[in-house]
Amino acid sequence: MDDDAKAGCAALFLAVLVIGLGIAQLVLGGLWRTEFTYAPAGVGGADTAANVVEFTEKLNAPHWVWGLVQGKDPDIQQAVDKHLGEGKRLTKLVAITRHTFVDNLLMVVTLGIYSPTTVTIRGAVGTTGAAVPAPAAPPPAPPPGASPDTGR
Repeated sequence: MDDDAKAGCAALFLAVLVIGLGIAQLVLGGLWRTEFTYAPAGVGGADTAANVVEFTEKLNAPHWVWGLVQGKDPDIQQAVDKHLGEGKRLTKLVAITRHTFVDNLLMVVTLGIYSPTTVTIRGAVGTTGAAVPAPAAPPPAPPPGASPDTGR
């Protein structure tokens, strides 16, 4: 085999490898995801909230060079603050990071230079009132035949 044939075989092998990895990444991309849930308990938590309203926000986390260089972090606080108002508190927050089909397609088209990640924020906010103390128990009744206590 001459040098031109060897170079052609190597180039063909490399092309098939890159195309195969790209197709595998596109097909399997949505399978890799990370999810975490936060639900505060106690005063102002999910167990004491009323009028709970759920929301969903989709954010983008850009990365570069096959994800090795991190871009700007998505502003989760800003996404949550849009749904909070006077007298409302966060009762549940779920953050899901995943590589969608579109994210992987963009990475393949840009040859890995740009590799985005989709961050989905799902949450719930509810209104909470001021903590109301439990009513005090009434004083015990005096035993029969006892004189009333006048407080002197």
